[in-house]
Amino acid sequence: KQLYLGEYLVTERTAPEGYVQDGKQYPVSLEYAGQTVKIVTESVTVPNAPQKGTITVHKTDSETGKSVTGAAAVFEIYAKEDIVTGDGTIRYKAGELVDTLTTKEGVITTGLLYLGTYTITEVKAPEGYLLDDTPHDVTLAYGGQDVELVTESLTIENAPQMGSITITKVDAETGKPIILSP
Repeated sequence: KQLYLGEYLVTERTAPEGYVQDGKQYPVSLEYAGQTVKIVTESVTVPNAPQKGTITVHKTDSETGKSVTGAAAVFEIYAKEDIVTGDGTIRYKAGELVDTLTTKEGVITTGLLYLGTYTITEVKAPEGYLLDDTPHDVTLAYGGQDVELVTESLTIENAPQMGSITITKVDAETGKPIILSP
């Protein structure tokens, strides 16, 4: 609405979806612009940071449920869909490799990621375990204007590699397998 000439402070009340609210106050001065100017117009630019998030991957043993800490696993993170911020900027294209992560002590957390859906796939299993190459989708969803960082977590299990032993009884003198005795 129209305001009287004077000094004002502009404060953002609601941030656009996908952005963190800017709580700063911005001064605006409406000053006399001459007798022929009916309405004085001033503008203010309020910057909003896009909300970001992190994903933490936990590596566990499928039999014991305990964290796999003795060896590292390697994961690749891809954009499942185009990752686009509210200003229309495509941050990552669908299928684009975003990061490669290596666990330490059975856990790894990504760097800051833009909101969207990502696919995480194990590309190297910890030594002594079978590779779980199942793609896992994780969505970083808007957490509200007061949240600077959203977090998600994913637990991926690995089955321990197993072995078997075959025993063959042989005659000590001939070296041939003993087949006539049970």
